[in-house]
Amino acid sequence: MLTIKYFTQVERQPIINKYIEQGYRLLEEHNHTDGNSLLFGPPSDYHMLIDDNWEFDRDAWLDTEVRPTRNQLLKDTDYIMVYDVQRSLSYQNLSEWMEYRQKLRDLPTTIGEVIEPVKINWPVQPAVQPRDS
Repeated sequence: MLTIKYFTQVERQPIINKYIEQGYRLLEEHNHTDGNSLLFGPPSDYHMLIDDNWEFDRDAWLDTEVRPTRNQLLKDTDYIMVYDVQRSLSYQNLSEWMEYRQKLRDLPTTIGEVIEPVKINWPVQPAVQPRDS
């Protein structure tokens, strides 16, 4: 975190512009009687400043934001791989489910740098659900 003090509103915007251009994000602004301060942080919780450059820690991001959801989606559809359930699906529908699950497994290697999980392009479950046996 980086705290920058300023005293007049004229100083405020150039300071903000300077640090935003360097990749920081403005986290907080505090107004005090003895001056004001701006608190800047990294572009995301998964960035580190290394040699004056922001480096994205992809592994930490994947472990925290992607894999837990992906693993739950796989777990929720594990039952489809049971032989009796597979028999209730047509060959085409079973293929769609297998493709969906493969896309989930491949997701950590196929997505780029997406900071917000809601912006991840998650595979869509096939429309046809298995019938109850």
